[in-house]
Amino acid sequence: MPDNILEKSNFSHVKRLGNYRLLYPLGIGGMGEVYLAEREPDRAKVAIKLLLPSLANNRYHIELFLKEIKMLARIKHPGIVRALDAGVQGDVCFFVMDYIQGRNLVSVIEQDQPVSEVAALVIVRDAAVILRDVYRKYRIIHRDIKPENIMITPQGSVHVLDFGLSWGIQDARGYNSAGVGTAHFAAPEQQAGKQIDYRADIYALGATLFQLLTGRYPYERDSVEALREAHQNAPVPNPRELRPNLSDEATAILEKCLAKAPEDRYASWREMIHSLNHALRKLKRQKYQSRRRFFFLIPLLLFSGAAAGHFYSRYHSQAELQPLPSSTRTEAPNNNERLAKELQRLREYSQPLLEKKEFAKVRELWLEQLKNGEFRDDEEFIDEANRFLSTLDTEKEPEVSPQSSTPRLQGDIGLAGR
Repeated sequence: MPDNILEKSNFSHVKRLGNYRLLYPLGIGGMGEVYLAEREPDRAKVAIKLLLPSLANNRYHIELFLKEIKMLARIKHPGIVRALDAGVQGDVCFFVMDYIQGRNLVSVIEQDQPVSEVAALVIVRDAAVILRDVYRKYRIIHRDIKPENIMITPQGSVHVLDFGLSWGIQDARGYNSAGVGTAHFAAPEQQAGKQIDYRADIYALGATLFQLLTGRYPYERDSVEALREAHQNAPVPNPRELRPNLSDEATAILEKCLAKAPEDRYASWREMIHSLNHALRKLKRQKYQSRRRFFFLIPLLLFSGAAAGHFYSRYHSQAELQPLPSSTRTEAPNNNERLAKELQRLREYSQPLLEKKEFAKVRELWLEQLKNGEFRDDEEFIDEANRFLSTLDTEKEPEVSPQSSTPRLQGDIGLAGR
């Protein structure tokens, strides 16, 4: 635990809330502090969010705090933390939620620069899947997407946090959103107080991707007013000025996400996810082909050395090289046949799960094979697996159940380049 967090804490004097014993602060935000706590008597670890004392007497902020509790209790999704309990003790308002071990994207950006392009695209793709599912099922707009509100577990699962500023579609109509959100990431129409929809979250997620890939905000100004002006009127920043080797696909995704007008951004979460998957397939294909060329050079060099030695020997001794006995020859295993069997096995295993609409298990199965399976570096397998996964993102997919997605991180955070 960083010492500066404890120094800034407003609740260092609070040791217990109901059945929960506070251990230490995990982080401090604009509305509250989050503590790691131990629940009695089962000693389970939970996270407790406490409303800041400066806001506890403000009716507006108390309503936002209570709304976040209700929102989390309503949403059932593996990428969103569950609300477990809530209460008031003295002048402290708090609610209890699942404790997710991991780190947010602020930590990733600070510690793992440069973040690999594949890892950044996977993180944002998985966050987009969560936001798509929540929007499709509950019609909820987050309104405060930023690196602090996206977390990655050690196993690679992505979670979206802090729904305190979220609104349903009905709530958002006619609502003045000026001042809501975070100035470095909020969409132009949101900062101007205009009516917003899910495309404001697409903009904020694009700004998050920009910072992941470059280590910088899309716009950096000296004041909040100047920041808002830049988001509304300044040209869309070119990420290649900060990262020249960025792929065409990632550059195009950023340009579309950060478009000033909502109608110039992606028309749906599905369209954005499709673009991210396409970019990932191309990057992995390039990586595979580069690796394949490297491994091809090894036997070529060995063969060249052996051939040079052979001709040198023949030149001097005229000795004739005898062919290998037929009994010692071996045939290379049929890789295509093994790949076909593996794909058939995965499809057969997935079929009963699809019939039960257990899409999260199907996704987890295929992503695990893409990450750790025998054919994880095989170009044909990567294409087939991504093609199968993309069918789970189509509009033909049955209505997504709350357990429809278990996003997992593919790629290595912290690797330079692509």
